[in-house]
Amino acid sequence: MVNQSDFGFRCLVARHGATCVYTQMFLSDKLVGDREYREYHLRDLQVELVRGHDAVPVVGQISGNDIETLVQAARIIQPYVDAIGMSSFLFPQHICVNISLHM
Repeated sequence: MVNQSDFGFRCLVARHGATCVYTQMFLSDKLVGDREYREYHLRDLQVELVRGHDAVPVVGQISGNDIETLVQAARIIQPYVDAIGMSSFLFPQHICVNISLHM
C-alpha cells in the first residue's frame, strides 16, 4: 500500500494477530539515490529487526521500472526483511500516490 503500511500500522496489526506484515511500497530509485528517504525508512525496519521474539515476518515492497535499480533497492532492504515483493513495473508509483491522496 502506498503511504499506508508504515511502522505504526504494522505494529498495530501484528498486535491484533497478523501473522505477517508488509511495508508500504518503497520507490526503488529513491531508496538507491536519496539518502534521507533511505535512512528514514530503514530506521523503522531496524527497529522491527531488534524487536525479537514478538516480531512477525516483514515483507518489504519495492517498485520501479528499471531492473538494475530494483535489484540495488532489494539489496538495501534485504538485511531488514524476511521477504521482498516487487511490483508496479507498468504503473508509475507517483500515480498511485496521487490516487491514494485523493481518496
